[in-house]
Amino acid sequence: MSYASVAAQNVPPISEQPQPDPALLNTPRQAEGLSIWEIANHYLLRPGVAGGILGLVNVGLLAGAGRMLYLQPDLRRNAKFMTSAAIAVTSILSIEGYAAEQYRRTPRGREEERRARKEGSLIYSQLRQHILRPGVLGGLVGIVNTAVLGTVGYFSYVNWAQPRWDRRVVSAVTAGLLTLWGGEAIIAERALGGR
Repeated sequence: MSYASVAAQNVPPISEQPQPDPALLNTPRQAEGLSIWEIANHYLLRPGVAGGILGLVNVGLLAGAGRMLYLQPDLRRNAKFMTSAAIAVTSILSIEGYAAEQYRRTPRGREEERRARKEGSLIYSQLRQHILRPGVLGGLVGIVNTAVLGTVGYFSYVNWAQPRWDRRVVSAVTAGLLTLWGGEAIIAERALGGR
């Protein structure tokens, strides 16, 4: 006996089977398009979000210029190109800065600035609580971790082309970092347990 034949025997009558909602099948496409446009207009084209969109545009322009300079190294010595690029960057940033300042002077802009400052202080307090951990050796542990990771990153960058990179080196570095952080966790637990 197959699955299909067993399922066919246990099927309820058509009147008891679930039916699609006709309202969902007859939704006008034009209303959906208008709704999507209104949502996009509200969330993407708001002046307060323009900073994020302009940031994406800036990153795209910088990436494009960087890629062009990477693919065509002779442009790095082309004074006309470099001057044009510098003037374009200065112009774009000046226009963006002027537009942002004009928006900031509006009531809506002041409200968004107040909200951004509040969110920024919230983010700072969360970072301070979870990363710097003032109750657990202060920022000293964070500074040590930053120094260790920076040193590992520097030596990795300097020696990247060396033929010494194999599983043993990567395993040794990983084990060393895990041991360091495990030791820090033990010290932190003892420090908290002593309170």
